[in-house]
Amino acid sequence: MEFYKILWLSVALILCSRAGAQSIPDHLARYIADQMLNNVVIVEGTRLDETPILGLGMIMARQGDLLWVATAGHVIFDQDHLLTLPYVPSVKVLTGKLRDGSRWAAALPPERTTDVDLAFLALKVPFGETGPDSWREGVEILEPKVGTKVRLAGLPDKIAYGGEGASISAVDTHGNIEFAGLMGVAGRSGAPVATKDGFVGIYVQSAGNRVVPMSVIKAVALGSNRPYGLSPTRAAPSAVRVCLVNSSGDAYMPQLIGPEVRAKPDKDGCVATLSGAHFLAAAPGTDCEPHEFSLSDAPVQTIRFKCSVDPEGVWVSAQSGYLSVKKLGENLWSVEGLSQSQYGQLNGLLRGAPPTMQLELRTPVGLAFFGSIVLQPQKLKGNLAGSAGILPIEVSR
Repeated sequence: MEFYKILWLSVALILCSRAGAQSIPDHLARYIADQMLNNVVIVEGTRLDETPILGLGMIMARQGDLLWVATAGHVIFDQDHLLTLPYVPSVKVLTGKLRDGSRWAAALPPERTTDVDLAFLALKVPFGETGPDSWREGVEILEPKVGTKVRLAGLPDKIAYGGEGASISAVDTHGNIEFAGLMGVAGRSGAPVATKDGFVGIYVQSAGNRVVPMSVIKAVALGSNRPYGLSPTRAAPSAVRVCLVNSSGDAYMPQLIGPEVRAKPDKDGCVATLSGAHFLAAAPGTDCEPHEFSLSDAPVQTIRFKCSVDPEGVWVSAQSGYLSVKKLGENLWSVEGLSQSQYGQLNGLLRGAPPTMQLELRTPVGLAFFGSIVLQPQKLKGNLAGSAGILPIEVSR
């Protein structure tokens, strides 16, 4: 029964998270807050001089049999080792106590950072001896807001919340956070500072820079090649069917490029793909808007696009050879080529705004042909009339 309760809460949590934090019911908010306490560790030990070590920490990742914990640097290292480098860890015994009451020894010498009051601790917590991890991923809050209510996740003798009624009073340009109404007590250094949605950092002192923000913890961990697993995981892409509609009124269809586009569009201009970023790749001389768009999780979607075509470039006719088009000015292009036509080399001007334009061509002996021609992304086609008859034009690129 307990399994199904947890399963239902997990499914409901996913659905509510998509709807936004404001829509989470109170009982689910309490469930999230309770689960966040599984990230909290009581750090205990003894230094070489027999002085005690007591504080709290936050699980930030698993790496094999190691659970990596972030805590305040002064919890583990004495003042001499905080101020001088290189340092030797002055630790005799160091353990981490998890929420279930189990206690685990440090597997590696603790590591202190140089610029902030922060240390990393690796506890040897084998998978086979603990069962599935219950600590939460995706609980980082990198941009905390002034006025947000916070509390400390952890007490000196047990893993529970305390410091109710406090709120964030200031966040400077470096991400440093100040609190109003939150005062620490001995043994609470290193405790995660929690909102109802996640952690904004770890508590370090009662005045001054009172918290090491999550943005700093993340940057320092990744910069020192330490594992970090508190970022929100991206949802898996969903299978979608997207239909492309050409608002230009012609039948041209650009190529759709996306994460899982495996076939050309069907007769309705639709193709199967996955949600996420997609691009429209048009033919040379063609510009289609939008260039880029993102598909949601909706199973069927429609994307309307519009393409503009520039006639400048080299076109080719299977019978008459090449045709070169060069821009001269606004809605004006020079045209020459088709030397294999029955009239030989042709020269002239192309005028107007696409798609329907006016083409004038003249032969070396002075014959003239005039008429409308339709410009498409990959085809230029029309019939020109002249004193010698009709001159069909059909070139592609």
